[in-house]
Amino acid sequence: GGVITLDKDWFGEVRAEAGVSADKMTDNRALLINYREANEKGRMVEYKPYRFRGQSVTLVNAEGAETELKLAGEITAPPASLLAAAQSAGLYEDMVLVVSPEAFNRLAKGNEISAAWFALTANAEALAEVWRDIDGLEVINISEAMSVTRNINALIMLFIYGFIGMLSLIGVTSVIGAISTNISLRVQEFALLAAVGMTPRGRRRMLNLESLFYGVKALCIGVPVGLAVSYLMYMLLSAKFGFAYTVPWFSILVSIAAVFAIVFATMRYAGAKVGSASIVESMRNMNI
Repeated sequence: GGVITLDKDWFGEVRAEAGVSADKMTDNRALLINYREANEKGRMVEYKPYRFRGQSVTLVNAEGAETELKLAGEITAPPASLLAAAQSAGLYEDMVLVVSPEAFNRLAKGNEISAAWFALTANAEALAEVWRDIDGLEVINISEAMSVTRNINALIMLFIYGFIGMLSLIGVTSVIGAISTNISLRVQEFALLAAVGMTPRGRRRMLNLESLFYGVKALCIGVPVGLAVSYLMYMLLSAKFGFAYTVPWFSILVSIAAVFAIVFATMRYAGAKVGSASIVESMRNMNI
């Protein structure tokens, strides 16, 4: 574990949010960050890793010197800025204690410490160049790092969506070609049905029913397979990034609508072409 401190105003806000009065932070007293997140069976769970009962914690430095810190309170809902401060010190996965600046100065005597500053400026590059001239100071330009991350994400998403778009076009083309070919090979069948009394409206109703069967059969296979693949990808990524799995209902609904739209539109177009054919010519070309 480790000890971090904040500036006076920030520490006052954190202390007040923890429900601890200023008079309870006398001497070497600390606030315990009692908060963790974990991925449990596909959902993010918040929990308290420590049982707080007003205990004290004994710190031991590299030389073996011991310092006792009494816990004045616990922080069970830390703001994101406080978690970022703990992470910058490399302490988020360990026990993190927050003390006042005065207490930290007393604890720091004779011990090795590390510090992190967060600066908000309109010209991050200029400030970073100035700070890089200071020996022993590591400067991280968060704005630049976020820009690089965004560019990489945009490139990855462009490749992914381009690949998905290409596969979608191939699939749509194949479906249109298969349905159109199927309908064109049934010209004699439709001519025979028209000869025994089937009206154009009856033919359209028959094709609509076939379109419904095609779409339902495709979705009965495609949706479970797609969910299985998405969950497999989640299992591969969740161990690294730790996020909850959610069923992509919107994507499923869009896919269902797209499947029925493509099938019905293609069937309607192919049926119209068949309907314009001559019954006599179609029956004359029948193979008996």
